[in-house]
Amino acid sequence: MKSLRLWIAFTLFCVVAVPVVVFLGGLWLAGPYAGENGFLGMARTLYGDVLSGHAGAIGLLLSPVAIIAVWRMAFYARKLIAAQQSGSPAASAGQS
Repeated sequence: MKSLRLWIAFTLFCVVAVPVVVFLGGLWLAGPYAGENGFLGMARTLYGDVLSGHAGAIGLLLSPVAIIAVWRMAFYARKLIAAQQSGSPAASAGQS
């Protein structure tokens, strides 16, 4: 349950932090945002696209969560492979 709460908190943090990072990165790389109302206009457009179901906007907001999930799966897979190679009984207990 603690892990689920941590994932939910991280997801909510990403939903809030990613637009800020995207805006600041765009400001640094491309110059001032050309749309209306600066950051608020960009955030409104991004969240509107997410609510409309645009895959690119959803992927952008959840990309940090996906990266962490892939890292965790790779870490656990590496641990499992190492345990299997060492002949650990704990590794074989997880197999059916």
